[in-house]
Amino acid sequence: MRSAGVVSVTFRDMEEELLVELVRDAGLDGIEWGGEKHTPLQDPEKMARTSALTRSYGLRNLAFGSYYRCDSDPAPVAEAALALQPEWIRIWTGRKSPDQCTPEEYRTMVENIQKLCDLVPMDVAAEWHPWTLTETPESAVRLLADVAHPRFHTYFQRNWNRDNFSDLEKIDHRQIRAVHVQQYAANQYYPLEAGREEWVQLFRLLPQKAPALIEFVKDNTVEQFREDARTLKEILRQTDSGL
Repeated sequence: MRSAGVVSVTFRDMEEELLVELVRDAGLDGIEWGGEKHTPLQDPEKMARTSALTRSYGLRNLAFGSYYRCDSDPAPVAEAALALQPEWIRIWTGRKSPDQCTPEEYRTMVENIQKLCDLVPMDVAAEWHPWTLTETPESAVRLLADVAHPRFHTYFQRNWNRDNFSDLEKIDHRQIRAVHVQQYAANQYYPLEAGREEWVQLFRLLPQKAPALIEFVKDNTVEQFREDARTLKEILRQTDSGL
C-alpha cells in the first residue's frame, strides 16, 4: 500500500516525542519534519536527535520541510538535511509568481536548486504553491525541465480553485515525489471523509511511490487527525484494491 504520513506543521506546537507517538499510534508510516519549528535550520544537533527519535519509534523520516526559497546559498540547507537524514527535502521555489520573476532571478533559483541536488544524496522536491515558480502545473513542468537534475522532483497538492485531474495530465507522473493531503474549501478545513471519493480517484492516477502526507486538519485537533488518518488509510486500501 502507498506510504502515509503527516507534515509536522500540522501540529507545530507539539513536542517531537508526543508527535511521533501520535503518528505511530495512528498507524502511519512517517513524518515530514518542518524547519519552521521542529527541525530549525540553525540547529543541526536537534535535527540529528529528531532523526534518531523518529526511527526509534519505527517511523520513516520522510522529508525535511525546509522552506528554502532557492534565492540564497543552499549549503546550510544541505548541512541541515545531512543531519536530519530524510528521504527527500521539500523546498519553495522563490517568492513570486512565474510572470513576476525576472530572467536573472529565475536563473539564480535554477542554479541554486541544481547546487542543492548536487550537495545531498537525497531527492529535492518543490511544493506546488502560490507565489512561487511552481504555482501552476505548466510552470512546474518548465522548472523541472530547466533544472534537469535526476533528483529534482515536485509535490502534488490540490488546487481548490481548478480541476486537479486536468493538472495531472500536464506533468510526468514519475516526477511527483509526494502528495500533500488536506480537505480545504472556502477558507476552511473539513474532515477528509468529505472528499473521500475524489481522493480515491486522484490516488488511482498518482504514482504509487509518492507518499500521502496529511497537512493540516479541521480545527487543528488530535481527534480530527486520528479520524483523517483512519480515512486516509481506508482510501489508500480502496485505491490499492481497485474497488
